[in-house]
Amino acid sequence: MKEETIQNIIETFRGDYNMGTGFITTSYWVAKNDEIIFTALIDKMWTFYDKEKYEVNFDAEEEAEKAIEEFQEGSWLVEYTFRYDEYGECINYYVSAGENRQALANQPERIQGYITIEDLAEDDVDLPINKYIKMLGDD
Repeated sequence: MKEETIQNIIETFRGDYNMGTGFITTSYWVAKNDEIIFTALIDKMWTFYDKEKYEVNFDAEEEAEKAIEEFQEGSWLVEYTFRYDEYGECINYYVSAGENRQALANQPERIQGYITIEDLAEDDVDLPINKYIKMLGDD
């Protein structure tokens, strides 16, 4: 990837005042555009509901199936947050999901990861960076 393109990507994810940036979308968008994150979120949801089940909540499995079904149908909200780390030379990303805006606000980041600038330069990134950039531009 060209150095100029990489710098543009960094600036996009750096956000205003180096505070990072992000967007909120639906689980439908994630299913159609970001299979890796979609699958990871479903795995995290099962893990969460398994923990709930062990707290003697016998309806947890039924609740989990209903929540995951709603997520797969696209009705949940998903928040992506990006921050550029100059010292680590990477873009950190954080993803959370919730049934509505209030639930989303109360959720911790379920997925955390990073994309190195070196991987960007070598086009060795599995995540849909260009789709993220398009969503950030649509705000």
